[in-house]
Amino acid sequence: MRCLAILKSGRPCRNNARSPDDLCVLHAGARERDGFYGKNLSPDAQQALAAAGQLEGVDSEIAVLRVLIRQVFTLGDVEEARRSIDTLCRTLRAGHALDDRSAQQLQTSLDRVLDTLGEDLGISL
Repeated sequence: MRCLAILKSGRPCRNNARSPDDLCVLHAGARERDGFYGKNLSPDAQQALAAAGQLEGVDSEIAVLRVLIRQVFTLGDVEEARRSIDTLCRTLRAGHALDDRSAQQLQTSLDRVLDTLGEDLGISL
């Protein structure tokens, strides 16, 4: 069964629905998201948050933190963005500890995430 959501283009969503919602994971996540974050996030951030909701465990938390960091920086609160990036780094370390990865892999991952965030935010981290 296909998702019953209608896209902004007016076409129906082509993803498979999950029961009993009759919506795909992305659109069902959007419904859940609107209650908690939806009022404070841009449409692009809402879509990124819905995609983050498809992940599991620490990966989901990391994806949500990245969306929120972008949002805070967009609002001009650089200090809060820096605190949030620190939280992201601690979360990444915890995720790596849970996955039992080496310190070098952690450093490489942190560098990659910070580079990506810096590019997204237009600053050097």
